[in-house]
Amino acid sequence: DRTISSLQKAAQLLALLPSGRVFVAPGNHDYALWGNFYSEEYIQAFDDYLFNRINRNTDGSFTVTRVVLSSDFTVRSMSARYPISYLINQAGQPLVALLGLNTIAEPTLDPSVLATGSIGGDQLTCIERYFFGSNFMPNLGQALGISQIAFFHHHPWTQSSTTMQLRDANQLMSQLRNKVDLILFGHRHEERRYEPSSVPMGGLRFGAIAGGSSREMAHAWEIDILNVNDWRFRTISLT
Repeated sequence: DRTISSLQKAAQLLALLPSGRVFVAPGNHDYALWGNFYSEEYIQAFDDYLFNRINRNTDGSFTVTRVVLSSDFTVRSMSARYPISYLINQAGQPLVALLGLNTIAEPTLDPSVLATGSIGGDQLTCIERYFFGSNFMPNLGQALGISQIAFFHHHPWTQSSTTMQLRDANQLMSQLRNKVDLILFGHRHEERRYEPSSVPMGGLRFGAIAGGSSREMAHAWEIDILNVNDWRFRTISLT
């Protein structure tokens, strides 16, 4: 099967990178034939042949704690179907929190949805409970000295294309504003760095980065987090 072969090759390539430094979230091409026709077989294959084969624990200089979020506090298996919290610790000190989300959380067999996505009610409840403290104290992570990043596949505010949009993007952004410092996403293959002032309705201290096409990009973004208030952004060549 070409899908399984591709996922296995991706896992092999990612395994060459330092352990504990790779975090992935599913997109429409992972869960659907041609990125449009969603299939339980594709969804399970992504977990079995890629997501669960990446070692995310440590590279020797830091450790990564993984927690699968649940809307009803039940224990869930490690799966890209659910939101995952990754906490990077160094010398026992939490430094960076990453929140990996699934924008194909409610896949449908209806072909009319094409390459659209959805966070879904269950996942939105997870996020709301995860950031419960920040509802009363915006940017709580900053006060605790923990830099916070959310990453997912679909573009969260370009909603002009009915075949590409994240259908509940407004609900997602209402949960992330003033709670995370930066968001990372892709989907449209249009690389761009969004400064905080260019993020619709604001609320992200360091803005956002949209990824371009991996087949065409000549550079990638590198982010150095020196401390919770001092982030350095630069591009590095891929050629």
